[in-house]
Amino acid sequence: MADEKSMESRADGFFEKIGKYLVDKISRFVTFLYLLVGLGTIYGRFVIPRFPGLELYLLALPFVIALLAYYNRVIAIISFVVLILFFVIL
Repeated sequence: MADEKSMESRADGFFEKIGKYLVDKISRFVTFLYLLVGLGTIYGRFVIPRFPGLELYLLALPFVIALLAYYNRVIAIISFVVLILFFVIL
């Protein structure tokens, strides 16, 4: 009985460590994703100039979201979920 409790506490501790690691790293991961999108936007700016009135906004938006995601974990998590859903739907 004592072995079961210690085993459960070890398993709980293991999953808590994994959860803490993921939560701590998600803001950096989402920032990285938005920076990749930003680089793609810059590339798109020079290849396909379709929307001349929105160029500045299209260039700046991924970088602004990346900064917000880096400093705010809630925005990072919401952005991550939205990106995953976006890629699953497409």
